[in-house]
Amino acid sequence: MHRVLSTCIGVPIFLWAVSGLMHPLMTSVRPQITTQAGPDINIPVAVFQHAFPLKRLLQQAAIAEACQVHLIHMDTSWYYQILPAPTKAARYFNIQNGRELLNGDQLYAASLARHFLLGKTKHPGIPIQSIKLINDYTDQYTYVNRLLPVYKVSFLRPDRIAIYVDTHNSRFAFALDRHRAAFNRFFGWFHTWSWMDRLPRLKAGIIAMILLLTLFTASLGIYLSFATKAKRHKTHPLIKARRLHRLTAITGAFFLLAWAFSGLIHALQNGRSPFKIRPVTNEMIITAELPESLPATLTELPNARSIAGISLFQLKGQLWLQTEPYARQTKTKDLMLEQEVKEHSFSDYYTVKDTLLKGYSEKQMAALMAASALGGKDSKTYRIDTAQLRHLTHFTEQYNFSDKILPVWQVSYGPGISKTLFVDITSGSLVKKGDTFKQTDALIFAFFHKHEFMGWAGKSAKDTSTVIGVLTVLILLIAGYRLLYIKSLHRKTGNRR
Repeated sequence: MHRVLSTCIGVPIFLWAVSGLMHPLMTSVRPQITTQAGPDINIPVAVFQHAFPLKRLLQQAAIAEACQVHLIHMDTSWYYQILPAPTKAARYFNIQNGRELLNGDQLYAASLARHFLLGKTKHPGIPIQSIKLINDYTDQYTYVNRLLPVYKVSFLRPDRIAIYVDTHNSRFAFALDRHRAAFNRFFGWFHTWSWMDRLPRLKAGIIAMILLLTLFTASLGIYLSFATKAKRHKTHPLIKARRLHRLTAITGAFFLLAWAFSGLIHALQNGRSPFKIRPVTNEMIITAELPESLPATLTELPNARSIAGISLFQLKGQLWLQTEPYARQTKTKDLMLEQEVKEHSFSDYYTVKDTLLKGYSEKQMAALMAASALGGKDSKTYRIDTAQLRHLTHFTEQYNFSDKILPVWQVSYGPGISKTLFVDITSGSLVKKGDTFKQTDALIFAFFHKHEFMGWAGKSAKDTSTVIGVLTVLILLIAGYRLLYIKSLHRKTGNRR
């Protein structure tokens, strides 16, 4: 039985192992960009003093409602960025004269892409080949990148680099060049089976079946290696092949068991409906209800610290204003390598009527947004005053690099309650909604599949451990197939041992 099952599952395991070797390479050999941190520009006070009234601007543009309003900088001008809906292209109006910028969302996507690729050195000699709006995941921009919608900005360079940007929140999403594209294609086809993405439940079922057989076969192999004794004809080719397979079986099987078990749990999790980042609320800013005095109100913002971002949004029937502090060089340059944001200056939140009212802290706003995200019956069950909040500036077992966004607030509701929410209050988004099975999968997958047990020694140690494990499994497979080949030769010649 062990021989038959090993022969059947050996090919997919071999392909998983070979493609698994690509993962450390993919995370190390990546497109060269200058930064992943968004633009950080101090807003001059004069911008508020001479701002075109927002309410009048929206009325003139026939915009009856909007989900968010941001203040952004592009080239040498400041603009109101109006988001009609979470999935629609933003519109841009000059804050000084109220004129709309045509194709503003594409122009801002190009500006962001140049910022991430080149930083402050905006070299004019790299033209843009194309700008394309991505509303759903593709074979190049997969679910693991999380953010939607995004723009794909392709540059005319020999490496054919493309930068994916989230214009709604001025965020870096992904970078892809021709080398990374080839790696991703190979990894997707042979490791994650991207060719079956349109049939997620069938894909999860087939993978789960193969991994269940792998667990049984590896366990049976370990049992046989202890329960049977090798024959003493040390020089016979068949006996030598058996000894080699037996020697590699123990070590290789333990790696194989770890990967098969964690892969099985992960496949079952992936077979469930995928969670997509979504706003914590669907409430809209109503133009007719905006205060006439908003421009004057903005000038009342505290001058104790400089401001780099301003946003307006509606929550719990109330208009809110968020101010993001200007904090030079506090954001990460490469989130993959650093796995954390080094520092984080907290935003301030104000209720807005005719004037700015008492401010709220980020922690208070995180609890409010989490309660709003739960909605309906859940919001009554999980009260704000029972919430336990943790500010995450680094990835953890429950919230790892695949979740992409930092910093976030982790909101949980005490023992016995499975729901854990991860809220990005800067964008007003629910990034992740954990449950018991999802959290268990995240812990198991990180520890056994990604070798997070070596995390204390750094990324290089994890990559080395992964490579050693994969090579051991490959040697196990090769030794096993070699044994089968030698057995078949001896059967043909009539020599059996």
